Amino acid sequence: MSEAMRMRDREARRGAVHTAPDAPGGGRGGRAGSGRIAVIDIARGIALVAMASYHLSFDLSFYGFVSWPVTTGVEWVAYARSIAATFLMLSGFSLVLMTRRGIAPLKIARRVAVVGGAAVLVSLGTWAVVPDDVVRFGILHCIAVTTVLGLAFVRLPPLATLAVAVVVFAIPQFARTPALDSVWLVWLGLAADPPSSMDYVPLLPWFSAVLVGIAAGRFALDRDLLRGLARIEPRSRLLRALGFAGRHSLPVYLIHQPVFFALIELSLLFGATPAVRVSDYRSSCMESCRATGTGEASCTTYCSCTAEGFGRADLWSNLAAARPGSSEQSLVDAIVRECRMRALVPGGQ
Repeated sequence: MSEAMRMRDREARRGAVHTAPDAPGGGRGGRAGSGRIAVIDIARGIALVAMASYHLSFDLSFYGFVSWPVTTGVEWVAYARSIAATFLMLSGFSLVLMTRRGIAPLKIARRVAVVGGAAVLVSLGTWAVVPDDVVRFGILHCIAVTTVLGLAFVRLPPLATLAVAVVVFAIPQFARTPALDSVWLVWLGLAADPPSSMDYVPLLPWFSAVLVGIAAGRFALDRDLLRGLARIEPRSRLLRALGFAGRHSLPVYLIHQPVFFALIELSLLFGATPAVRVSDYRSSCMESCRATGTGEASCTTYCSCTAEGFGRADLWSNLAAARPGSSEQSLVDAIVRECRMRALVPGGQ
């Protein structure tokens, strides 16, 4: 068999294996066994579970139900970054498979439009709910942009792509500057003091994770390893469930946080009390009360009274988010006045 015929045969065998766009930017359905690589869907599903566990922990901490250092603890930060890196590497891997027969502009444009549209929804949603921490360039924004940039690397040798990944990862370690602190430039990742955000995954250094995924995909394709992966089928219900989540990753990504918030708000509505929030409130209340010269007993009565009143009126969620409306503020004021009278605390408290 001639070399040309062997190459054509090899390409044909590669083309028999495919996967849909990656999580959380894709996965438009399909069943395991329909030509998709089940283990990749399962990997996405595992990443989704990890992401959901981190976000739920953040939400519980935000509302004051737990005191975990979700945003500052070294292990928590490492956990969050490893989850983001996993999604981005899967994005790069899938991009190679998506373009194995050539770059189809309409297919790429459709994918970027879907992921980019979802990214816009995330930005608008966080702007409406937490404007001080709006998502300007999160994981979906990064996937949308790097999908386009990654096209330049899908045909390169894996080692060349890995070399570029190292450079991309290193640049922010040396090139940060206040000149790029503008909110319009935070997507680059070179700001010396980037604005606060609920999700921040800038191009640098995170494009490096996509490039690692591209290199891995190119290596697997060049070595004809995908046929072996495609033969692996999940047997347990758990793995099939993870694969299902991986195949529908974008809806899962968009829906899970609103569901968590709704469940937490519902628990507050039915009387759940965020213990950490209440404890923090009591401590700060006692400190402020003592500063007025009020006696210990009166301060204890006042702080206990207001804490219980806020709980009965279901105000903790609004106070936790620092967003009481006019009606809630009126209720807060009424509770404070009543408790001052009961404890005889001066009006300055």
